[in-house]
Amino acid sequence: MLCRVEMPCNAQSHSRFYRWQLLHMGGAAGRVMLLGLPFLVVLFAALMLGARLPVWVPVLLALAAGAYYIWLLWGKPLVQFRKMPGAALLREVTVFTAHGLNRTVRSEDGGPPENDSATYSALAMAVETRQDFYLFTTSTRAYTVDKACFTNGTPAELRAALQAQLGERFHTKS
Repeated sequence: MLCRVEMPCNAQSHSRFYRWQLLHMGGAAGRVMLLGLPFLVVLFAALMLGARLPVWVPVLLALAAGAYYIWLLWGKPLVQFRKMPGAALLREVTVFTAHGLNRTVRSEDGGPPENDSATYSALAMAVETRQDFYLFTTSTRAYTVDKACFTNGTPAELRAALQAQLGERFHTKS
């Protein structure tokens, strides 16, 4: 056994992955979509100020755009997590070996555990952020490993193993 991670399935880790995926995986088209709304709001507000409308109208538009982004980046992932049946009662145990990972998800309400495993060669890529590792099996599905939840081994040991196994498919992002 190289490392062992035991973590609850919680809204914070779900939200961090959602935000990271939204901001980094969309590529240029995703960033244009995210930045397009504020650009249009600022442009429209400038046109409205040029039309001599009251100052509170563009300010209200800017506040609405800000509220939308707060909801998109922080509210929506919490709503998604709450809609997952029984997600708050799940506990994930992931064991990393020299050849891959074994993941067991246990429900605190006594249901049968769900087992899953993957070899390092089956991973599409792995990404390390300040708080997590994301181990992608497809372009949109990933195992989330919270660095604060290691019970055996360290994040540095896992990083070294992933770099050795995945090579160019391992990325570090801040």
